[in-house]
Amino acid sequence: MKLKVKLPKFLTRNKTRRVKFKRYNINIAESSFSNLNLNNIYNIKLTNEGVNFDGNHQVLKVLDDNNINYQCHDRLKTFITGNAYKVIITLIFSIIICLLFLINQFFLREIIFADDKYQNDLVLEYVESYTKKIGPYLKLKSNVAKISKELRKKFYQYAYIGVNKKGSKLIIEIVYQDVMDNPSLPDALVGEYFASHDAIISYINLTSGQMVVKYNDVVKKGDLLATSNLQYLDNLYSSDKLVPLEGLILGNIKEYYDIEVLKKEEIAVFTGKMLSSYYLNFKNKKLFLKANPFLLSYEKTYPLTLNKLNFIYYKNYYEKRYETIIRNFEDAKDYALIKLYQDYEAVRVSEKEKIISIILASYQEYDDKFSFHFLVTACKNIAIFKSF
Repeated sequence: MKLKVKLPKFLTRNKTRRVKFKRYNINIAESSFSNLNLNNIYNIKLTNEGVNFDGNHQVLKVLDDNNINYQCHDRLKTFITGNAYKVIITLIFSIIICLLFLINQFFLREIIFADDKYQNDLVLEYVESYTKKIGPYLKLKSNVAKISKELRKKFYQYAYIGVNKKGSKLIIEIVYQDVMDNPSLPDALVGEYFASHDAIISYINLTSGQMVVKYNDVVKKGDLLATSNLQYLDNLYSSDKLVPLEGLILGNIKEYYDIEVLKKEEIAVFTGKMLSSYYLNFKNKKLFLKANPFLLSYEKTYPLTLNKLNFIYYKNYYEKRYETIIRNFEDAKDYALIKLYQDYEAVRVSEKEKIISIILASYQEYDDKFSFHFLVTACKNIAIFKSF
């Protein structure tokens, strides 16, 4: 009778509550259920074996404290047992994802340059000195802010130099000073290409004209490389068989390069401070452009990437100041190498062109300067155009 009075109250309470999933399904005798005051139980049913309901570990504790006999079905244990392989695979993938996330946060896969055309082995070696090799990964010995600050001290010739970390990549950003935009390939004209250096042909992309040499050929300075005359191989000439000459011919070259560097020099160096300003270029008027806050600076203007109409720009002001620089041998050599990279960059017409190696062949030290003699191996545009 006691159970018949108590059970409707539980059923009414369950209807007014949102029924929650409970881990344990419990079965106890009717007499035991009648003498207990249980909370947090759900889905109560009267069965032939007694009273069946769902509950949590607190309900089990009450039953144990009162020495009540019960049967318990652990839903979580049953699920794990029946889906063991799925649980293991899920755990493995979860651990792998966590490890990859940690690796991307604390380790580096590679160090790259923001712009491939500004690759510089000297800068790369200096940045690598701030890393430690751990298996296939690199770990930074210092934070990126400090590395950027040290880079600006070391390579004061650049308008800007710094590093930033994106995922597992460390990106080196360089802004050159006083380097004009790279020259473009000459317009398609009728004539011939001659070799500017002794070289081994390493790349050919002639879109119009007749090649005279082929890939891997050894050529000497002044040798004919390509011609507008489509009948060249037949030793014939006809005006109607002449086509515009257009294309790119690269060769691997070796050449000596001499640079003199003063031991003491007053130069304008960059402080590392920079101001950016966006503006509109409307009828040759610059609207909303901030004034240059620096007494001495280098300015560079960029079109906005998404700017299809070419009227939105941003300008960077890089602060400079005059300092007297005193260079020892290592400082002078580093300065000469940077100058060498800049000079090669100034005449580059293709992203495929690059410096392969630099060897210091010899040097001379004078009272006021160093004179360096480098042997440079490079992949370079070797085609010089001459009209007929």
